[in-house]
Amino acid sequence: MKGVGNIYESLIDNLENNCVYRAVFDNLHSGAIITDSAGRLLLFNPAMRRMLLCLKEELRLSMPGEGEHPLSKKDMAFVTSELFTLGKKSCTFEKRFLRKDGTLLFCQLTASALDAVTVGEDVLLVVAEDARERKNIKMELLRTRNELEERVRERTYELIVANDLLTRQIAGRKLVEEALVREQKLFTAGPVVVFKWTDADGWPVEYVSPNVRGLFGLGADDLICGRVSYRSLIHPDDLKRVDTGVSTHVASSAQCFDQEYRVIRPDGSVRWIYDFTHIIRDESGKVIHFDGYLLDITERKDMEEKLVSSLKEKEVLLREIHHRVKNNMQIISSLLKLQSSYTGDVAFSEMLKESQNRIRSMALVHEKLYQSKDMSGIDFGDYIRKLVRELFKAYGVSPAMISMDIAVEKVYLGVDTAIPCGLIVNELISNSIKYAFHGKTKGCIYVRMHVDEYDSITLVVGDDGVGSNVNFRSTTTLGLKLVVSLAEEQLLGEIALNNSGGMEFTLKFKEIKNKERF
Repeated sequence: MKGVGNIYESLIDNLENNCVYRAVFDNLHSGAIITDSAGRLLLFNPAMRRMLLCLKEELRLSMPGEGEHPLSKKDMAFVTSELFTLGKKSCTFEKRFLRKDGTLLFCQLTASALDAVTVGEDVLLVVAEDARERKNIKMELLRTRNELEERVRERTYELIVANDLLTRQIAGRKLVEEALVREQKLFTAGPVVVFKWTDADGWPVEYVSPNVRGLFGLGADDLICGRVSYRSLIHPDDLKRVDTGVSTHVASSAQCFDQEYRVIRPDGSVRWIYDFTHIIRDESGKVIHFDGYLLDITERKDMEEKLVSSLKEKEVLLREIHHRVKNNMQIISSLLKLQSSYTGDVAFSEMLKESQNRIRSMALVHEKLYQSKDMSGIDFGDYIRKLVRELFKAYGVSPAMISMDIAVEKVYLGVDTAIPCGLIVNELISNSIKYAFHGKTKGCIYVRMHVDEYDSITLVVGDDGVGSNVNFRSTTTLGLKLVVSLAEEQLLGEIALNNSGGMEFTLKFKEIKNKERF
């Protein structure tokens, strides 16, 4: 296998030898980069540098997540899975870049694998296109559609009310028919179907606008003359719900209500209907008739169904990722345990055990996420209890000699908070088990955790052991250095030590939410 430098030199040589390829790459209007299969940045074109305002020559050979590398480790994991694991020719995903001037750039990225024969290794071409305009157009179209639907509803309701008032005032049949004709002309060309029906068996239709054929596949005469009852068009699975909705709103003296349900057309096809109904009553409150409008929402329902299906697929994928991460960490932990059994160096064996415990604490977070219902967070109290059992087992601690007192509120933490917090608890409890009770026959380790009204979390880990005068900020031990680094740099919290009676660490922090990854 070629080294990184050889891959880079080979790629440059091939591009330089083929001036056409190099000219195309350099003069692309879209941003483009070339990486090796690990994501190491080999080349980027001028358009990519202009888009991000930040790429420098010295970033070549950098890895995802380093400095201003355009791709994150998560991006590379997705791309390599799609191209190399699933064998796709290309894959597309969307990403927001934070540019050098502080602005966000929304892009669509397309990744594909270049011919391995060219350089002797798998290399990737990633092309980035500015998708801001397309996204803005999409959002504007959605906003315009919503506004139009709202205007149609408002205008239709106004017309219905006006028509009802006019009908009451006009005594002559001729004027009523003229009003219905004018109403018919208003709605014939549009998607909104206007109706009027009586509160009787089958819901007999008194009037329906001529454009009803596009919705039901039936003419207005088929419904008005009674050949087809409106009730018979409603899907059998929805009929009871619609019946209940009408009865409930009539009994509650409501003026109007809306429902969504399915209808079956004569050709057997099914359409989703939005039904807005206005209840017309006489002076005594008795229902005279119903009028309102119908709107075909089949496309919206299909889109909602696809979105729900997509969310379920992503949830399954995320759950599988957490499961695999947990399994991989357990394998690493087992390898460390196996390695420690082959070494005769006690200090080295202890270091391997500590690393094994740290990996186990992280694997436990992924295990809890995998087992949770929504994977948004884990019950940290349950997590601590299981972590303590694992640590007592790893160090061969008898509960009769060292007791554990855990008082943790029902606190749910996301993965970005749970992993550093879990590592801190692991280090502090391990430290107490190893050093707190020298010369003592019994002792207690305790953990406290609560959330105040400002969503600030306080975590206390301590023991009633022999104590120590150690300055935990200037110590050379890896464990306490790791605790301080995780507390202050990752959790952005404050940590303090009280060693007046044993050792007690108090950490105050807030949960990390909506952490963006570029």
